[in-house]
Amino acid sequence: MKTKLASGLILSLLMLANASGAAHTSPLTPNNERVAITIGVYNYAHAKSDLLFEAQQTAAAILLKAGVGASWLSCPTDHASTRIPACAATADPTHLTLRILPDSMSSRLRLVSKDMIGFAAIGEGLSCNAWILYDRARDFAARRQLTLASLLGSAIAHELGHLLLGDSFHSKAGLMRARWSGKDFLAMERDELVFSVAETERIQRAVIARRQASSAINAEVLSSDSRTPRN
Repeated sequence: MKTKLASGLILSLLMLANASGAAHTSPLTPNNERVAITIGVYNYAHAKSDLLFEAQQTAAAILLKAGVGASWLSCPTDHASTRIPACAATADPTHLTLRILPDSMSSRLRLVSKDMIGFAAIGEGLSCNAWILYDRARDFAARRQLTLASLLGSAIAHELGHLLLGDSFHSKAGLMRARWSGKDFLAMERDELVFSVAETERIQRAVIARRQASSAINAEVLSSDSRTPRN
């Protein structure tokens, strides 16, 4: 499968368009299930748990404004830790994976430019992997006197947005811009940096499609198990 990196989120202070509003809806799938995703988080940067919790809450609030519920899993980052089966559910397209990297790891990534703080891998299928470059985000927030949890949470929502939208394109305004402006950072601090109405509609359809694909995978697994001879 061909895979490419979505153009990563680049921080700047261009005074351009402000964030656009998103609809507040909570649709259901055809089976009357809530539109929701699970995100397995690998905290390789060892960000403080309370900070990461706040960032996840920020990202979850942004997704909820787009009509998508989010559940978070804290996944082990070393082999000595107890394995969490749900973190290994890589075949489930409703299960996304977020890796938070320190400089010691992100510096090895050749395709990531120096001013990026996050990126997502977009392929021909239902892509599920995104990354946040923690030290860069922390240093930028300190320089610009921004709330780090808000910056991290908005960046997480941006990269998850790439996965759910299924493309690497950026919008001209709002959360999915490639370079956030000074006005965008003000909107972020006010919890107003969100997906556009058009992005919201696409994301809702995409999550429903992922849930349908997940149901089909589960049905195939059950069917395969039923055909397996028992001793």
